[in-house]
Amino acid sequence: MRLLRNFEVAVEVEHVRYLGDVKALAIGLVFYVYWIASWSGDPGSHTYEDGAPFGELRWLPLDEVTRVNGYDSTAEMTKMLREALSSSHDASGRASSSSLPSN
Repeated sequence: MRLLRNFEVAVEVEHVRYLGDVKALAIGLVFYVYWIASWSGDPGSHTYEDGAPFGELRWLPLDEVTRVNGYDSTAEMTKMLREALSSSHDASGRASSSSLPSN
């Protein structure tokens, strides 16, 4: 699966899993949450809207996400990702190939 729309260059998604929906009732939005566990290509430093840089991409440890973005929806999405990450590791703490997301 190629992602072109939100990146300056193409990013090839290798493993993706749908984690669920998060409703932000106060603003009337539903976020469809996906875990992209692996990709190839360089997503760059920004997302793009209408061909112009829109949102800066920042890579953070999960423990810091809610400090940077305190919305309830963010906390819920972070929890979903933590649970997915936890279920994808075997007892030794290594990634289990049978539990990696599939395209």
